[in-house]
Amino acid sequence: YLGDTAQLELKNSIVRNNTAQVGGGIFSDMHAILNVSSSWIHNNTTSSNKDGTATYGAGIASLGEFTVKNSTVSNNSGTGITHHWTGSGIGGDGQIINSTISTNTSHGIYNLAWGNNPKRYLRIFSSTITGNSSGIYNHPLLSWYEVVFTELKNSIIADNGEDLIAPETQWGANIFTNLGGNLIGHLTNRSGFSGGSISNIDPKLGPLENNGGFAPTHALKHGGPAIDAGINEGAPETDQ
Repeated sequence: YLGDTAQLELKNSIVRNNTAQVGGGIFSDMHAILNVSSSWIHNNTTSSNKDGTATYGAGIASLGEFTVKNSTVSNNSGTGITHHWTGSGIGGDGQIINSTISTNTSHGIYNLAWGNNPKRYLRIFSSTITGNSSGIYNHPLLSWYEVVFTELKNSIIADNGEDLIAPETQWGANIFTNLGGNLIGHLTNRSGFSGGSISNIDPKLGPLENNGGFAPTHALKHGGPAIDAGINEGAPETDQ
């Protein structure tokens, strides 16, 4: 648990088999700063509540600024990563870079804004989101002025129950921004996503397993459509 204004650098670590109402593996409060690198967050759970209060972020729940880099968030019972702002103005930005979000039982990523004129920014670069009940869910919750932004570049979002969700709502706005080099397995009318990326195609991903890094990943099978299909500018020098 990271309290308000706390900072944590988590590196070369495994966070597993934990249970909490919010943030089963890691909970980071509103003004905290969380940096996770070369780590594995897996098999954590959010507990159920009899009083009807929400549970979210089985792997990671962050209300503040966070970065997940070269890491895997997998097999958590609930949402893999919840990026949640409850307040006014611009909350802490989130970044997911060169990482894998896989086989979580709810959303892979839940990007949520809730409060008085909040704006929520999430940037996902060179990452794989697969095997979750849904890939990325953008959700302005209660206010006309809430705006939820998710930027995608050089990433694979495929083989989830539904890959991208930006539902029509009477509140706020859901905005997916396509920065190119992405592979989206299946686009629906609820995605709000367009632009020059590969879509509606089998990504030909291998299973989640040890491919030589700190945490398990999904290798690209021979002849997969994502091979050499990304944008070189800004890409990491090595795979996760």
